Amino acid sequence: MNSSEQKDFENVSPTIDDIEATAAQLQKDYAEKSATRQEDAFEEGYHEALRILVHRVQQYTDISPALKSDAGKAVAVMAVNYLNGECSREALLAGAERLL
Repeated sequence: MNSSEQKDFENVSPTIDDIEATAAQLQKDYAEKSATRQEDAFEEGYHEALRILVHRVQQYTDISPALKSDAGKAVAVMAVNYLNGECSREALLAGAERLL
């Protein structure tokens, strides 16, 4: 692997502004979809992802064990990955929309 290929795999942690913008977009998406969806997975996934972003949770062990749905857990893991620079903002938002 050459240096330019290696650069593609480097983790880049989001800035505070990036995190705040992502949390705001997640809240906006939640508000738009919550009017038409009442599913527990939807609610718990969005709430946990927002908690993770707001409190800068960077450890998987700090994800709420109360999450019941696989979709909610998956979005929570993606939020932690985002904060650790292992997942892009676009992937987190698209994943949340698709999974929930």
